[in-house]
Amino acid sequence: MSADKPRRMVELWGGIIAHEEEDLDSEQAIFIRAIDASTDAFGRHKAALLNHLQQVYESGPKSKPFDAEKSWRHLDRIAWMYFWHEGEKQRTTPDADRVRRLRGLARALGKARRLVEKARQDDVGNDLFSAWCDANVRCDIDPTPPLTVVRIDDEYEKVIASLPALEIAALRAADEIPKKDGRPRGTALLRWDFIELLAEIYRNSTGSKPGAGDGPFARFVYEFITALGRRNVEYFSIVDAIKDTRNQVIRMRSSPFDDET
Repeated sequence: MSADKPRRMVELWGGIIAHEEEDLDSEQAIFIRAIDASTDAFGRHKAALLNHLQQVYESGPKSKPFDAEKSWRHLDRIAWMYFWHEGEKQRTTPDADRVRRLRGLARALGKARRLVEKARQDDVGNDLFSAWCDANVRCDIDPTPPLTVVRIDDEYEKVIASLPALEIAALRAADEIPKKDGRPRGTALLRWDFIELLAEIYRNSTGSKPGAGDGPFARFVYEFITALGRRNVEYFSIVDAIKDTRNQVIRMRSSPFDDET
């Protein structure tokens, strides 16, 4: 990163993400440069987004001057956070692959469990137990006379019991991965916490309360998502996402959707 380009500080979900190119390895540097390039492309929509906010400001209470540059700094930071989050998702295992691998693991564990159960019914089970003892059993000396060797082999039964437990855990983990219905809603395009941040910027910039239905705030969020490069977004899915966000945050804490007291 050049000396004349400021260090980018990004506050994200309770922590601070800060990067300077010389602090990163090659893979991280490529990842960060891709995010910066996407954010630069987002910057081409600066005039349109600020114009939208200013138009709402002009029709509002005008309790303080409209600060375009401050509003843009916040929007630019949210965009960077969004691209960072999307990039991280691409660097993780896709949900479909996770489900496939977990179910495959459950099948393998189930097969192993059935083989062990069958082995315990004849001499193969004895062979298995003896070999496991040779490798794993701890031997202690009983301190009370006469001195005898005490074999502690309870762990063998724990190992056997862990197979069905792991099988059940793998199936449960696969079932708990969210299913996609193929038609992304607004919340799939923009997380609720991003929508809440946009609502804060909207309220601070315009002095107007962001509505939770069809209106200027929903159109602003729609413009923001379009500026991120997302295409074929259904406007009313954004309206639904805003309503979901409002209902969620209003239960947790005061929010930009609240009436001022």
